[in-house]
Amino acid sequence: MIYRILIQAYRQFFNKFLLPHHCLLCQHISDRALCKDCEQSLAWLQDTCPKCSYPIDKQTISEPTPCPACFKNKFYFTRTIALFHYEEPISSFIKELKFNGQLAVATWLGQILSEHVEKIYSNELLPQLIIPMPLHVKRLRQRGYNQALEIARIVSKCLDITLQPNVCRRIRHTRPQAQLSALQREKNIQQAFEIRGAINVGVGHVAIIDDVMTTGSTCNVLSQLLYEQGIKQIDIWCCARAVHSKNMQY
Repeated sequence: MIYRILIQAYRQFFNKFLLPHHCLLCQHISDRALCKDCEQSLAWLQDTCPKCSYPIDKQTISEPTPCPACFKNKFYFTRTIALFHYEEPISSFIKELKFNGQLAVATWLGQILSEHVEKIYSNELLPQLIIPMPLHVKRLRQRGYNQALEIARIVSKCLDITLQPNVCRRIRHTRPQAQLSALQREKNIQQAFEIRGAINVGVGHVAIIDDVMTTGSTCNVLSQLLYEQGIKQIDIWCCARAVHSKNMQY
């Protein structure tokens, strides 16, 4: 256990202070993980459901409207902002962040998520609080860090929003969601969280930050807990959105 913690600490130090600042895609000198040209070439999400950020056919609607899954299901979150389709190279970047200690990716994702959010909320009030999607303690020990928290740290700093990482706790060590169907995901995540601390007095609008969203089951379970605590506006900010129709809860 101590050896694993030391390895993770070394990776974090190496990523932050020793790696040369080169774009991960084109290898040109860059002030962050991806240069501007490569960022623009990525599969950015456009024309999405305002509730869950699932892609919708712009030709069939005159204005943004919830997708069939949002009409059919009870979602406790208010809106979802997602940056990219969960496909290469974004999927590889996120896997490197989650499983190989590439924390430079978290910094980059936090930066561009902040920039995107700032544009969307240009005429709106930002949330009062940021809550990162929690990891179960067993997985946290294995990994050495929570990738959602690492992204949230950057967003909190860039947008000057209070970060409260310990208000929610994952109390069930659930199966990984990636290989489960929509129904299995929903059952897998039930009763997986608890509120463990007091939410700041007067807070009625929060943002949950996660790396990838697929069906929204995980975010919805956590959102329900927050809703029951009196939080009436819950926004989901995620870096990527998996868009396979077989995973949607129609």
